Amino acid sequence: MLIETLRRSVGVALVLGALSAGEAWAGTPPEVLEPYNAYRAALEAQDADAARLQARKALDASLEILGEDDALTGVLAHNLAGLEPDPKLRIDLYRTAIAASPTATREEQMAVAERWVLLSQAHMSQSSGRRLDFQRARNAIDDGWRFISKHGLETTTFGG
Repeated sequence: MLIETLRRSVGVALVLGALSAGEAWAGTPPEVLEPYNAYRAALEAQDADAARLQARKALDASLEILGEDDALTGVLAHNLAGLEPDPKLRIDLYRTAIAASPTATREEQMAVAERWVLLSQAHMSQSSGRRLDFQRARNAIDDGWRFISKHGLETTTFGG
């Protein structure tokens, strides 16, 4: 499980690494970029605890400096969610990621669709078995499907 989480997170980090040279990261405050770079280094070293700590620092700095609606905040919340073992915290992080995500391009829409799927999985991974948890998982699935349908993603991996 840890190795799979790290692989997924490294994939996200590599995508962000490609972005770091582009305009999306040109104005990133050093208070955000420094812990993000430490997060990437920890992922490459397969140190999940250090990666989670640095991802949290990057997200906290982004929330404080850029705000909760900034797209970068959404990406950083997604990164941390992939490392968070607590389903309740993971749910909050995916919700933050979804709320802060732009949806103007097809790539952005696909990223949000993935976050809806991951949010639904986080709800289903809660072990309480209460009806309320099941209902929340179902609501997340329904909301995710509405997003997928609204953006014409039914024939993608996320719609199938």
